[in-house]
Amino acid sequence: MFFLGLIVCVNGNSPVKESLKGIWEYRVPDAPYEYSTGTFVFGEVDGKPALTVKFKSGAEVKAKDVRIENDSVIFSVTVEYELVKVTGKLADNRITGKASSSQGVMGLTAEKAKKKTN
Repeated sequence: MFFLGLIVCVNGNSPVKESLKGIWEYRVPDAPYEYSTGTFVFGEVDGKPALTVKFKSGAEVKAKDVRIENDSVIFSVTVEYELVKVTGKLADNRITGKASSSQGVMGLTAEKAKKKTN
């Protein structure tokens, strides 16, 4: 099936920049409905970058091969036995990029989730 991958531009080679950490709401309009929206959760595990993708169904997928190289983050995920590679860019608090799979290349956007106030 489908999923997305992204390269995210960040400053420096630290595992995950503070501006990237947290929850990002993503949209992939051309993806199958169940994968077209959800969240990316960026963080660190044992000092290394980590990413979990949460779909609207509640299902979660851990990203593989999450790397930060020269202001880029690279990762892939497997969804329904399909490897999806992600490429993207972080600018103006927005991620724009693409997801590449056997289904083709699909555009994606993500914005940092606003903190809820009571």
